[in-house]
Amino acid sequence: GAWSVIIGRVLGAAASLAAAFALSRWRPLATFRWSAVIQDISFNVGVLVNSVIGFLARNIDYWIVGRLGVRALGVYFIAYVLPNVLKRRLALAGTEVMFPILSRMTDERERFGRAFLDSTRFITIAGFPMMFGLAVVADSVVRLLFGIAYLDAIRPTSILAVASGVSILFTTMNPVFLADGVPLRASVIPVLRILVTGAGMVIALEVGSLVAVSWAVFAGIMAAVTLGEILVVRRLDLRLRDVARALAPATVCSLVMVAVVLGAKRILGEAALTWPGLVAVVAVGAAAYLACGMLMFRRAFQTFLKNLRTAVVPSRRRADGETGAAELAAGVGDGA
Repeated sequence: GAWSVIIGRVLGAAASLAAAFALSRWRPLATFRWSAVIQDISFNVGVLVNSVIGFLARNIDYWIVGRLGVRALGVYFIAYVLPNVLKRRLALAGTEVMFPILSRMTDERERFGRAFLDSTRFITIAGFPMMFGLAVVADSVVRLLFGIAYLDAIRPTSILAVASGVSILFTTMNPVFLADGVPLRASVIPVLRILVTGAGMVIALEVGSLVAVSWAVFAGIMAAVTLGEILVVRRLDLRLRDVARALAPATVCSLVMVAVVLGAKRILGEAALTWPGLVAVVAVGAAAYLACGMLMFRRAFQTFLKNLRTAVVPSRRRADGETGAAELAAGVGDGA
């Protein structure tokens, strides 16, 4: 039963640990220093607290939706997973790159702030069009992937897709506190998210609607992201308009893309709900997004495409075999 999954995960983790020890040829030494332990605990307690609170903030909606019945939970799961599968890929990649880069810049505050703004611009140019695009084609995607039995997942999917797009900003905020050695100070962000989402969930339970639940999640993410950006701006001695400039290329061009996609769907009519229609609408939206970027924010988009190509295609220019991802990290660190 379920225990087979649990046992498999535990054995898999143990095997990975054993393989890591074997391949790294590293063994812990029989030495002990309280100073090292205290220093490690002071940092990791903050990470642990932030992780636990963050877990609660991300899952409070599931606990509430479960009270609406099994059917509602299944529909909500589909609405939540569709945008978050895409977002998590971006978030994991962004966090893995940002933390080691920022950790090397803690003594160079101007460069630290520039790297934060550049990474925010990069991750939003990549993520916003996917999330906002999913929001406007949710009717086609849900219908084609899951069938007419799950049409009531369309509106929650649209709302949660926008919420996931906004939450991409956590990807560049959280590494700032980690790299600066103060992860506990970021815990106020998920706390606010819990409070706002929880208040919205109380209303959603009264209404008994998954759409209301989705709006509660959206409100919690918006509140948390706003507070997080304010805290980061103060910590890095930036201004909110600096963040606004970093967000402008992705935000403006995503809105243009949404307008073009809605127009294309209106022209196609019922044909937009078929696979060929969906492919056509997505292609038109992507073209509109890139066209807007190259016309209105040419430098930002050219830099994005250059760094994206560097990250995807392994570089042959380096004799030491470093990959394009390493070059991308160096580029972001230099404010590229």
